[in-house]
Amino acid sequence: MKIKSIVLACMIAVGVFSMLESCTKCDKHPCDAVSCDLEGTISGDPGWCATPPTSMMGITDDNGIFYQIDKDLTNSFSHFKAGEKVKFGYCAIKDMDRKGNDKSSFVAPHIKIITLACLEKVKEPDPVGDCEHDAVVIQVDYSDNTLSTMKYIKVDGKVYMGRGDLAEQLLASSPGTHYNIGYNQVIDCYIPMVVSNPMIDGCIQLTCLNNVTKLN
Repeated sequence: MKIKSIVLACMIAVGVFSMLESCTKCDKHPCDAVSCDLEGTISGDPGWCATPPTSMMGITDDNGIFYQIDKDLTNSFSHFKAGEKVKFGYCAIKDMDRKGNDKSSFVAPHIKIITLACLEKVKEPDPVGDCEHDAVVIQVDYSDNTLSTMKYIKVDGKVYMGRGDLAEQLLASSPGTHYNIGYNQVIDCYIPMVVSNPMIDGCIQLTCLNNVTKLN
């Protein structure tokens, strides 16, 4: 009789332990183990191709993927402003792929609808010194779009849209013209269309401009 009682007690203990373990697994949120290691920029929904963006804010990563916030577990997203660099982590809810014309260089961005689990502000780099970097004017032809050509500034291997008087002076030059420049990256940078070729890395405002040479 005593042995039966011990066996029964053990069975009850195992059952209770299994139940508790099961509840623990059920209660664990899928975002609990998410790392805050993705980088992006707070931005508005870029919309479909050339259409204006909506008022909806999200995060755009360096690959042009737009992350639409479905749920914010951090309760801090609303305190961030457009253009701020952030690190974040998420649980994917749904993928949306808004594709444009395959012949067009303008495409709608890939979208992830996410539950935001981690969000941290990234310290902005110090401004680039005066006239220390080589830059070149590049031109892209978008023959399948109303906007047929666009000039950009390529510096340090990245492509930027220019802002300010000095940038306008630089972009008035022929493609292939080289300059030595100093610049600050514009935090609140609105790029009206998502460009797949080339990928635009942001906007810069020039602080210094010296002509170097012109390539034929």
